[in-house]
Amino acid sequence: MNERLSVVYKRLFILLSLTGLLAPAAFAQPHVRILVETRARGTYIPADFIGLSFGTATEKAGNRGMHGHMFKPTNTELITLFREMGIRNLRMGGVSVDNEKHIPTRKDIDLLFGFAKAAGVKVIYSVRLLKGNPYQDASIARYVWKHYGDYLDCFTIGNEPDWHYYHIHHSQIHESSPGVLGSAYPSYFASWKRFATIIADSVPGARFAGPDAGSNYPIPGSKNTSYGGRSWTLNFAVDASEWKIPNFGSLAFVTQHNYTGENAKTQRLTPSEMVRRMLSPVWDDSYYPALYNAIGTPVLPNGLRYRLTESNSFSGGVKNGSDCFATALYSLDYLYWWAEHHCLGVNFHTTQWLYNGTIRLDSSGNYQVRPMGYGIKAFDIGGHGDIMPVIVSNPQKVNITTYAVKQSNRLCVTLINKEYGRDARKVNAEIETPGYTGPARLMFLESKGDDAFATSGITLGGATIKNSGPWKGRWTQVRGAGTDSYNVQIPPSTAAILEILSGPVGK
Repeated sequence: MNERLSVVYKRLFILLSLTGLLAPAAFAQPHVRILVETRARGTYIPADFIGLSFGTATEKAGNRGMHGHMFKPTNTELITLFREMGIRNLRMGGVSVDNEKHIPTRKDIDLLFGFAKAAGVKVIYSVRLLKGNPYQDASIARYVWKHYGDYLDCFTIGNEPDWHYYHIHHSQIHESSPGVLGSAYPSYFASWKRFATIIADSVPGARFAGPDAGSNYPIPGSKNTSYGGRSWTLNFAVDASEWKIPNFGSLAFVTQHNYTGENAKTQRLTPSEMVRRMLSPVWDDSYYPALYNAIGTPVLPNGLRYRLTESNSFSGGVKNGSDCFATALYSLDYLYWWAEHHCLGVNFHTTQWLYNGTIRLDSSGNYQVRPMGYGIKAFDIGGHGDIMPVIVSNPQKVNITTYAVKQSNRLCVTLINKEYGRDARKVNAEIETPGYTGPARLMFLESKGDDAFATSGITLGGATIKNSGPWKGRWTQVRGAGTDSYNVQIPPSTAAILEILSGPVGK
C-alpha cells in the first residue's frame, strides 16, 4: 500500500469513528457497574418457585405414543431430570383437563402421585369444568385428598375459561355480549362457584386456585378478555376471596398463563425472529410489566399472591427456535424477573412432544432435557433465598440483566448477557457487594461458540444435565477474602453466576 493510500484509509477510519459508524465494541469492551444492596430487605423466593406444567392427558397410559404411563414412580429418568433441574412444583391441567377422554382413573392418580413423591414435588391438580360433572370432580378430589394430601398443593377447576371456544361449548358459560370475550366472566364464576361448592362439601378444608386465564392482555398480540376493565385473574381474586361458604378451605393463590410471544407457528415466525424477541429488552422492560400491572400490582395489596401456572416464550413449537440456547437465557431471566415481582412461582408448560417443552424423548425413547432446562437449573443454583435490589450503571447500553439473591451467609449474583450475533459484545462487569468479602467462585451457562441458536453443546459449569445421575457442574475460584468488589467477564449469549460464600462481615 502506498503512503497516500494509507493516509486515505486512516482518515476514513477516523471519520467512521467520529460518526459512530464503527461499533463501540471495536474500541473497548463495554463496562457495567453493579451495586448489590445487600442491606436492603429482599423479596423471598418460595422453595417451590420452579415448576413444570403438563396436560391432564399425560396422566393416561399411551398418550402421544407413550409406552404405558409417563408419570409413575418407576420412571427414574424423568424423576432424575426433575430433581437435577430443581423442579419442586408440578401443575396438571392444560386444555386436556376439559376433555372427557382424559378423565383419570384411580390407577392414573396413584401413579402420578407416586411420581410426585419420588420426584419431591407438590401437585396443583386440575379437574374438569367444561361440560363437566361436579360430582365426578368431587369424587376425584376426595380420592386425591384422602390418599395424597401431603403431596397436593391445591385444586383448580377448568383451564383457560376466557377463550371463546370455552363459551360456545358450555351451556352455562356464555358471552352475554356475543363476541365480547370478557362478557362471559359472570357466568363463568357462577359455574365455578357451583363446582367448588360441591367439591368443598366432599373435601372440607381443601385449597383452591384459579382461574388459569389464557389471555395475557395487555401484552401486544394478546386478546382482550377483560371484564369491567379488569382481567379475569383480578376479578377472580376479588370474587373468590370474598366468597364465604361452608367447608371452603382457602384461596391458595390466583393463577395466570403467559406465552409472552404468543403462538410462534400461527405467526409463522422464523428461529431468527424468535431469538430476537426472546432476547430483546422489550420483554423485560415492557411486556412483563404490562402483565404484572394487570394481575400482580392490584392483587398483592389484597393479601393475595399469584402464580404463573402455564408459561413459555411462545406457544406452538418451532424447530431450532423453540429448542435453541436462547431459551435457556430466556427461562433464567424470566424466573428471576417474576421472582423479583412477588410471584409465587412459574410452571413452564410442556406438551408432548412439542419443541418448546422442557423435556423431550430422544430417538431411543429416553428422556432428555432441552436447552431451556439449563436456564431452569441455573436459577436453581442461584435462586434460593431473598432476591435483593441491584443498581446497574450501563452507559453503553449492553443487553444484560442482573439479579442477586441472599440466603444466610451466601450471596449469588447472576448476570445474563443477551447480546448475540456478529456484533455481540463481551461485557466486563464490576460487582460491588458491600459486606460480602469472599471467597468467591464463578460458574457459566454457555453454548459452544457462544451461539444463541445452538441446540446442542450446551453446558452449565462445564457439564450437561443427564437422566442417569447427578449433574456435575464445576465452579471456578475467583479470589480469596478481603474485598467486596469483583470483576467478571461475560461473553455474548452467556450467563454467569457469581457465588460469594463467606457472608456479611460479623456474621
